[in-house]
Amino acid sequence: MITQIHFSDLQKEELSKIISSITTSPYKNYKRFKQSITKLIEDKLVPEFFIQACERVKQERQDQNIYAHLLRNVPLDTVIPEFDQTNSVNDKYIKKADLRRRGFA
Repeated sequence: MITQIHFSDLQKEELSKIISSITTSPYKNYKRFKQSITKLIEDKLVPEFFIQACERVKQERQDQNIYAHLLRNVPLDTVIPEFDQTNSVNDKYIKKADLRRRGFA
């Protein structure tokens, strides 16, 4: 069974604003990106509804061996560039500016 967690439009907007506050690209400086995420957590800027969703996923993975979780209505990048298919990974690093989806990758 796949667990489904659906965020409201208000929750989606709140997450989007928080994620958008991180300006460091994980593709260019992963350590600094991770530190930015950690700081959001330490500063208690992560909303309670998201913490509860993460706890639910973690608990289901531990207790029930459920590893498929569907998160609906999550923040998406405002622009999703089309990547060169001959070298899509490198092209992504060049073109990717908005990093909202990184929070859900």
